[in-house]
Amino acid sequence: MGRDAAGGTASPAGAWTLSRKLWAEFAAMVLVTMGLGFFSLYRLGLVNAVVYQVRDNYLPSAMDTGQLRVAVGALRESELSEVSHAAQHNGAAAAQVPSSAGELSQQAEILNREVAQFLRQVKAA
Repeated sequence: MGRDAAGGTASPAGAWTLSRKLWAEFAAMVLVTMGLGFFSLYRLGLVNAVVYQVRDNYLPSAMDTGQLRVAVGALRESELSEVSHAAQHNGAAAAQVPSSAGELSQQAEILNREVAQFLRQVKAA
């Protein structure tokens, strides 16, 4: 290596100057950032697909389960009302009211457990 006119060392013909190195660094960072952006978009698309699946498949069934719970509650209330009404008009039916109410209560508890288990399965999926 020789000396240049200013007294510094002369760089070989193929050597990278500071400017060239900085531009190369900048270009590499831009490429890495773009790659990371495209990867993030791809992963976000996968998450979005799962969100659509939950919205289209699991959420309607959970809403239907809630409506089923309301309908069963209304049916139970209606049956209990009819049994109570019959008990007032018939002495024989009065003896059956406690057992019928107990059976209805047991059935409602079983149904509530099954609905709760179903909702846990839906949330876990």
